Amino acid sequence: MSRCGIELLTYVRQRWPVDTGTSRAAWAWEICAAPGKCSITLENPMFYASDITRDGLPDDEPLWSELIAEAWASIGQSFYEQILPEVDKEQDAIEAAVAGGMDRERAGFFVLNPYDGLVRA
Repeated sequence: MSRCGIELLTYVRQRWPVDTGTSRAAWAWEICAAPGKCSITLENPMFYASDITRDGLPDDEPLWSELIAEAWASIGQSFYEQILPEVDKEQDAIEAAVAGGMDRERAGFFVLNPYDGLVRA
């Protein structure tokens, strides 16, 4: 997942307009992984980032929404190929815990630590 987060961030940063570089440098990503769900969040906390558009016109769609959709389209398949084996491994561990007598809900929260090996760039 980390590789996918970095790829998404790189895609957006390479296409983000630069005046001073402050808003481009502000882009960041974070992985949220918990039993049963995971996500990669891209964000730009610069107060004016949501006002930036492709052509600079105020009525245009915000550039961030276009770029994130394009970035996801470019790496989506790779993300699924990377994450599905991890999902299968977690599911197998849950099933083993349930077979050993642990209730299913508790097994999903305590069998695996979903944060192992995940880093933020």
